[in-house]
Amino acid sequence: MMPKSSTRPPERAIFTEQWLARRPAVRFHDASHYPTYYSFSMGPAFFVSLNATTLGALDDEQFAWLADELAAGARFPARIVFGHVPIYPFSEGREAE
Repeated sequence: MMPKSSTRPPERAIFTEQWLARRPAVRFHDASHYPTYYSFSMGPAFFVSLNATTLGALDDEQFAWLADELAAGARFPARIVFGHVPIYPFSEGREAE
């Protein structure tokens, strides 16, 4: 597993800038980490989007956040957890990882 960098790569900053400008009109439960990871509800469903742009398992912070979000969404009959990989080629030069 590669060590995590304490600074944001330039492509991550571009991704964040682009998606903050396109924030969807959904009922967010937690958007404090948007667009990297976040949760929202729509009708009877609770959605949790995870940061799937790193290698290996979720870090402890995101894993604890996920547990909290799933508990908070327990009243919804459907809970959907998904990972996202942005369309922007953030991994240029790292495609084989």
